[in-house]
Amino acid sequence: MDDDVGFPVKLAQQSYQYLQEQIEAQKRQIAAQTATLQRMSFEDALTGVYNRNKFNQVVDSRDPISRLGVACFDLNGLKEANDRLGHGAGDTMLRQAAEQLQQHFSGWVYRTGGDEFVVMDSVLDQAAFRAAVEAVQAGMAACSISCSVGVCWREEACCPKEQLEEADQLMYQAKRHFYSLKQNDRRNRR
Repeated sequence: MDDDVGFPVKLAQQSYQYLQEQIEAQKRQIAAQTATLQRMSFEDALTGVYNRNKFNQVVDSRDPISRLGVACFDLNGLKEANDRLGHGAGDTMLRQAAEQLQQHFSGWVYRTGGDEFVVMDSVLDQAAFRAAVEAVQAGMAACSISCSVGVCWREEACCPKEQLEEADQLMYQAKRHFYSLKQNDRRNRR
């Protein structure tokens, strides 16, 4: 008789244990899916660097900090490469540029627009930051990628948004200079 009573209890315990295991498996699956979705929402699918969403989150959440280097990179000639060689060539150009940036600024690179990247680094000192920017430019040149760059460095507390605006303005000055040169004038191309 005890076996007849013990069997339903044992079955209930096994069912409960099975349900607990299934719930834990579902929790792990949901956590993995959530992590994947979060990564996808912050990662540029083409280049693998952070995207504009992550950039905005970082810039909006940053209080003034004691030291920050900001560099804005804009690729010259991406539209022309897309028009003449196809979008596959343009995609390759973007991936190569991102690779150069990641080699020198791992974890601090954001693709903020079609052909625009931003680096925000609070770890390197000024000399190392500027050397890394120059190394990126040299690496891009070795891949036949031209870019216009604006760099802003602060050792004292500064608002990252203001610093970003300054680097962006310097980058646009470099871009205007690049296209003002006769050999780079887009109007002369046919």
